[in-house]
Amino acid sequence: MSFLEEFQANLDSLPVILQKKYALLRDLDKSLHGNCNSVILFIYL
Repeated sequence: MSFLEEFQANLDSLPVILQKKYALLRDLDKSLHGNCNSVILFIYL
């Protein structure tokens, strides 16, 4: 596989990789917000 073919293959797979990374970060963010809210609620009780 030539450099250009490999580069094109990497570009073609980039949207899928970015979508997976974004989904992971979004899930982690939701998890952290949920944990933060639980801690805040616990402190006030």
